[in-house]
Amino acid sequence: MPRLALRFAALSLTFAAAYAEAPAQANGRFPRAQQLVISRTDPSRMFLRATFGVIASTDGGQRWRWLCEQAMGFSGSWDPPIAIAPHQELVVGLTEGLATTADGCTMHTTLAGELVSDLSVTTTGDLMLALSTPGKPATVRVRNAAGQLSPAGAGLPGVYIDTLDAAPSRPSRVYATGIRVGASPEPHLFVSNDRGATLRELHPKLEAQGRLFLSAIDPRDPDHIFIRALGESGSDLIVSRDGGASFRLALHLDGAMQGFAMSPDGQRVWVGSTDPKQGIYRSRDGGETFTQGARLVVYCLAYAANTLYACSEAFRPDGFAVGVSHDDGTTVAPLARFSDVEGPVRCDAGAGARCDGEPWAQMHATLAAVSAPAPELDAPPSQPDAARSPSPPADARAPAPGRACACSVPTSAAPPPTSLGAFFALALAGLGRRSRSARVDRS
Repeated sequence: MPRLALRFAALSLTFAAAYAEAPAQANGRFPRAQQLVISRTDPSRMFLRATFGVIASTDGGQRWRWLCEQAMGFSGSWDPPIAIAPHQELVVGLTEGLATTADGCTMHTTLAGELVSDLSVTTTGDLMLALSTPGKPATVRVRNAAGQLSPAGAGLPGVYIDTLDAAPSRPSRVYATGIRVGASPEPHLFVSNDRGATLRELHPKLEAQGRLFLSAIDPRDPDHIFIRALGESGSDLIVSRDGGASFRLALHLDGAMQGFAMSPDGQRVWVGSTDPKQGIYRSRDGGETFTQGARLVVYCLAYAANTLYACSEAFRPDGFAVGVSHDDGTTVAPLARFSDVEGPVRCDAGAGARCDGEPWAQMHATLAAVSAPAPELDAPPSQPDAARSPSPPADARAPAPGRACACSVPTSAAPPPTSLGAFFALALAGLGRRSRSARVDRS
């Protein structure tokens, strides 16, 4: 057996005891960091979405607490969009509504029956929601600081919205990307000038014919937009300066373009790849040119308080869940590992209390196994799983090109593997998952 194969077998055995004793609570998926959102007004407050729920920190990442999926109102392999509302509340998009919590213990759910496919917080403090409920036209609605929800517009029949965002300098300008349900996952880009009440499709000429994911809008120019395009030949960062009428290629990566971050003035841009040979690319001229920085696996990027944050591969011998860079991405130092999670959010009662006891005991065993150092093992190859395509639920998916099923756009409700071998097959093969790590969150 080749040396690498032997080491993968050893890696499987390393975790076998932990999973035999305490079944994984990450829905059969390998624990992985996916999206980091940081409060705009209080950078010490941050939430990390992972494949096993959300972990929260109120001290800049020094200490972390776990909020399990059951407490937030979802299960399966749905990876929800998250955001931080102006009152420092965590907002979670569900397949059956919108969950909001200020303390991780008491959950408030609204929009029952609606699938919330993306979230964005505007510079004016409004929460924008993309609703892509199966059987209904996709709509964009706005919730103001008082909790009032804008009426639904005509919407987009047969569309699943992947990402949306409002222009910081003109909040009435909204861009959205998505797919047409039941069709090939071709690029679709929409724009609105009335806060999403009406949306019209743009038809720019694009080289890649995969899916589009909105990454950022220039803080000063509502016509200057950054989009991640996924195609068969890799990932492209494409940029428009005319409101989406045309695009130029800013950066091509052979691997999955999984992370994106932008400084508040729009001058510095970072892009991350799941290929450790590519790692972080940075621009100091607003995305015109890029140079390579640190080489590591990147699953998400975020920028706050003059600090660049990166989600990375936690189960490498020297890996971590979240790292920090103070030199524009030249180097990244570990900030938190999954083994640093101290326990569930402390709750005497309420939804958060559902994470205590046996759920935490099982999760703690899983995270300790994943974070255990194993210097004698080579790290497995990086897989472009989470960047391949944030996927709608099974009944909202579009079939993959040239196939009768949506095999390359995996379901968001995949059943957990039934054996340890199946678990590692999923972990290493990397089934596509929902991910908004490659967009700037206005939280």
